Formats: sequence, C-alpha cells, structure tokens
Amino acid sequence: MAEGVVRHEAECVVEQAVEQLLPKRGRAILPGEWSLSSGLAMHIPQGWEAWEGLPGDIRLLQLEHPSSGLSVNIYRIINLKDGEAPIRRPDCEWIFKDAGQHVLIPALRPARASTCIGIEGNPMVVQVWIGEKADADFAVEAIYPQGRVVGGRQIVEPLVSGLRWR
Repeated sequence: MAEGVVRHEAECVVEQAVEQLLPKRGRAILPGEWSLSSGLAMHIPQGWEAWEGLPGDIRLLQLEHPSSGLSVNIYRIINLKDGEAPIRRPDCEWIFKDAGQHVLIPALRPARASTCIGIEGNPMVVQVWIGEKADADFAVEAIYPQGRVVGGRQIVEPLVSGLRWR
C-alpha cells in the first residue's frame, strides 16, 4: 500500500476518534494508582476525576480538575508523522512545535512539544507532549481555560511528570 494511503487512513482514524472522544467515557478511576497492561502507570491525586478510554479509542485516560477547569488526556497513536499535530483540533491554531529534548514527562523522553491556542471564540490553550514507546506514539495533552495557563501548569506538572512505565 502506498505511504499516502496509509497516512490518509491513519489521519481518518484519528479524526474519527477525536470526534467521538468528548462525549464518551469509559470506566471511572478513583484517585490512587492507575495502570494499563502495557505498563503505562501514574498516580491520580485527590482533586482529579478520571476515566479510562473506551475499547478501541486512541484516548487511554481522561482527567479533569473541576476546581480549576483543567483537563488532561493521554493518547496512544499509531503512525503519527513527525511534525503532525497528535489530535486534530479545528478550533485551535498550532502556534508552537518543537522536536527538542523536553523532559517534563520522563516516561516520554525524548519528547516533542506543541502548543495551540483556541480560535473562533474558543478560549483555551492546549499543550501536548509526545514521546515514542515501542510501536506507537504516546501523547499527553493538557487543556487550560483562557487565562489559566501559568497557574494551571503548576497543577498539571506534578500530575503528568509522574507518568511512568512499570
């Protein structure tokens, strides 16, 4: 199969999955230790609400911090090309992409980082860190309400920096 066809199919899968992400949630996760059979694990502190993704979804975990309006999503994406945004967001303009050696999330080292800002009346900022493990890319996406990036990062950082492989 030609590379263009494979890439198009992968993009369609990601776009299709993203359209279905927000309204669907899997099993609720209580604060404490969370892990997948793949070995991905993290501690979910008090104050965060969490749900696993549904079978077949690219989203592995969805976390929300109700008191601040922050949310964090963890994805496993197959066939993500260098420079591609991990999640298609038509209401967000990608303003920063860097393939540097970001170490906020040691489990995703080396990580690529991207940031987008909401457009068309969508007041949000999204930061994404992507790292490769085995045959897939893993992306951690933090979504901050407008005006909450600095304070929000102080809440998000301890959570996502604890992501690890068992």
